[in-house]
Amino acid sequence: MFYSLNFSFCRFDVIDRAILRPGRFGKHLYVPLPSLDERVKILKTLAKGYIIDVGVDLNVIGRMEGCENFSGADLAELMEVAGMAALIEKWDSTEETSVTIKTCHFDAALKKMSPSVSAPQRQYYQHIFKEP
Repeated sequence: MFYSLNFSFCRFDVIDRAILRPGRFGKHLYVPLPSLDERVKILKTLAKGYIIDVGVDLNVIGRMEGCENFSGADLAELMEVAGMAALIEKWDSTEETSVTIKTCHFDAALKKMSPSVSAPQRQYYQHIFKEP
């Protein structure tokens, strides 16, 4: 009988070395953090599920220093936190408008967030997965 085990794990360094011995898993893949352009593409893809104000420039937001070292999951959280900020603002308002995410909501979200991967962690993973 043949069993296949596929999993994704963010903390490669905490997996038991016995599990990582040759023959246990076919490939160990390192997926680096997204580049500036990739962050913008991820934000634009995520934005399709939200109403974004026409004044919001996702190119600028994706390239902001506050988004440095953000993973795709961090960018998804950024979009969700900005969306929640827009929703809270709408609840506090008496206007009959849709929930629209504005630049101020992204700014507020960025103040509450930090990257899930620290600079030392990023360097560590780049070191252990570099090509020989």
